[in-house]
Amino acid sequence: MKYNTVRKQELLALFSANPDKAYSVEDILALLVDMSQSTLYRLVASLHEEGYLRKVETENRATCYQYRDKENCSGHMHIRCRGCGQVEHLDEKTSEIIRNLVSNDSGFSTLSSTMLDGLCASCREDK
Repeated sequence: MKYNTVRKQELLALFSANPDKAYSVEDILALLVDMSQSTLYRLVASLHEEGYLRKVETENRATCYQYRDKENCSGHMHIRCRGCGQVEHLDEKTSEIIRNLVSNDSGFSTLSSTMLDGLCASCREDK
């Protein structure tokens, strides 16, 4: 981490404690009420640049951020809900099956960071 402050640690702790949730800046401000909006924007940008957060766009084009575990997120794929922005980790066996199917069907090799899109059960019920 380039520059570490108490606020940055607090924000990173929120994300790392909830790795499957994606938060908008407004969501975070509601949870961390004593953090100013300008500080939050600066810290989110810093954590994104350093690779601790990934941008997740929802169906309504709102930008949300989600924790990116640098050590444990390689080797498998992810699936993102277009409705709420939730991201789930696919296990390595499922990821390998998908990679093999894509390779056999198209001749392309996929990257371990591949993100699939879909709708979670909750968002499907709402539609």
